[in-house]
Amino acid sequence: MDIKSKIKFLLIQAAKDKKTLTYGEVVKAVDTDKKVINYGRGPKASLFYKLLSDLSKESYSQNKILLSVLVINKQKKEPGKSFNRLAKELLNSENVYWKDELQKVYDFYSNNNKEKIIKPTKSSDVNQTETLILGVDAAWKKENPTGVALLKISNNNELSLVKFGRSFSEFLNEDPIDFLKAPNNELQSFDLFLEKTIDKFKDIKIIALDIPIWSSKIVSRRFADNEVNKYYGKKWASTHSPTEDRPGFLSVEYYKACEKFGFKYANSEFNKQRSFMEVYPHISIIEFLNLEKRLAYKVEKKNKYWKEENREVRNQKLFENLNMLRNYLSENIIDFEENIPLIKDKIHKKSYEDLLDGFVCALTCYFHYLGKTVSYGDETGKIWGIINNSSEK
Repeated sequence: MDIKSKIKFLLIQAAKDKKTLTYGEVVKAVDTDKKVINYGRGPKASLFYKLLSDLSKESYSQNKILLSVLVINKQKKEPGKSFNRLAKELLNSENVYWKDELQKVYDFYSNNNKEKIIKPTKSSDVNQTETLILGVDAAWKKENPTGVALLKISNNNELSLVKFGRSFSEFLNEDPIDFLKAPNNELQSFDLFLEKTIDKFKDIKIIALDIPIWSSKIVSRRFADNEVNKYYGKKWASTHSPTEDRPGFLSVEYYKACEKFGFKYANSEFNKQRSFMEVYPHISIIEFLNLEKRLAYKVEKKNKYWKEENREVRNQKLFENLNMLRNYLSENIIDFEENIPLIKDKIHKKSYEDLLDGFVCALTCYFHYLGKTVSYGDETGKIWGIINNSSEK
């Protein structure tokens, strides 16, 4: 993750906690060795202040708030002169009261990060005239749980949470979700899951699946896999190689189930017809978060990510990255904040990761709905990603 993105997510978390940070605290948190930024004077300090200004310009353009108001001078207990100059320029006023601007940021990012057991939305609460999209982080082995997220697109293109589960069974149940325990994985058939889901939520338009899918068994790498690697290999986000055994016949099962219930394989941009598409969360996350390389958030790879660190530090770094992704999703999906807690040590880690991947799949659906996706592949299969700098062909 680049320095600017790190600063942004640090400030957002501070806003949710209704706290300010000193310039020194921000530098220490995102660039401990001061290799890129610093505070005070000099080129590194100038870059730091420019990044803060850029973040405020972006947040003001999008939400009419000045994000860098959260960063204050340690001695004066208020933002520096560069913030005041920028605020006067953006607000077009000589009278800027920084505490008023600070309160606006606090109000925008309400602090609802409480660990709790969640009651999922009931199917009866959904307006069936809305457009629904389904994200499925499909496990490559049937015995493993699959994270699922159902979102609703309103008439003005606002995105909100409808229902979610860390497995097919958990999604279909109306029982409270206990994030501290592994999910019930009794139902393992995608065909049966889709039948039951469509029976409750009839207006699903797009399904995004994180698994290689095709009408016949995939036994080796495809052109689509190699195309993704061409653009994202340098960002450490090469695709996994499908084989005859993994995912094996699951690729066909998912494909056939979607076709059975009236969905067409996505060969082109969304055309208002029911469709299903293959996605790859790593490349979507890179574009969502504007990362220089893939996010290190996979629970089972934490020992590989941070080989020299002890268990406590590995978990800390893993939680930071998972919460970074979680906070991005929270910013873009209404009702997400209240329903998905920040990850902590007691929370079941792997199923939490699977659930976030399900939401990433669904959010990629949303971008496809808006016409902001690009495909990699040919007539043997396509993987869809987000249009951005990395995906320019």
